[in-house]
Amino acid sequence: NSFYSIHQIAQMGESQNKAVGEWLGPNTVAQILKKLVRFDDWSSLAIHVAMDSTVVLDDVYASCREGGSWKPLLLIIPLRLGITDINPLYVPALKRCLELDSSCGMIGGRPNQALYFLGYVDDEVLYLDPHTTQRTGAVAQKTAAAEQDYDETYHQKHAARLNFSAMDPSLAVCFLCKTSDSFESLLTQFKEEVLSLCSPALFEISQTRAVDWDTTEDIDWPTMPDIDWPAGTSDSDSFAIVEESGRDSDAGCSGASGSGKKPSESAVI
Repeated sequence: NSFYSIHQIAQMGESQNKAVGEWLGPNTVAQILKKLVRFDDWSSLAIHVAMDSTVVLDDVYASCREGGSWKPLLLIIPLRLGITDINPLYVPALKRCLELDSSCGMIGGRPNQALYFLGYVDDEVLYLDPHTTQRTGAVAQKTAAAEQDYDETYHQKHAARLNFSAMDPSLAVCFLCKTSDSFESLLTQFKEEVLSLCSPALFEISQTRAVDWDTTEDIDWPTMPDIDWPAGTSDSDSFAIVEESGRDSDAGCSGASGSGKKPSESAVI
């Protein structure tokens, strides 16, 4: 009955071509949350997933501004920061992301284990393990002792540590902006405090979406100029024979019939 239960996530994962029981990466989870939030009328939350490591501002504003009011924004930016291991040059920017007031942590893990990262100490990132099982029960108003006892299962007293270098390079940084001003402040922090910490930058910010490859027929391409080819040229004349290095220091590039050497002694371009 919960909108974001593991059962709902697994079933919605099938719409992303992920069978129940199959590994779900950070980007897939972000896309699933974006679909599940449509059924959650209580939170009035807008989830925007920044694809291709680019935050498109027009898309964000379209998601959050409805009827002149701002819907609370959960911004998820999926990233790939290496092939098999995380590139250490991105670690300072990740640390700064976790320090921001709007930070909601990071979706990620280590190889073959999903984890939730929420902070760091020195070169170690703090995480909670979502596989930890808890007792279930009614919380209600938390007035009875049993309800207060069950409420403890919603809170974690301890967090584990993992070196940044041991993280899986596929992750997603998350931010919550309850107001329009908080989002504008977050953008300023991105530009001044995060994106400048590494090159290439952790991600990009763009006002509009780039043109998709499948819409290139809508582009007004410039007309190719007519080329005035010399008279008497043919397809075969466009090839030339280049002497092999060391055979003739004076030889460079000549016509096919002007070399005097056999083709086996030359390179054809």
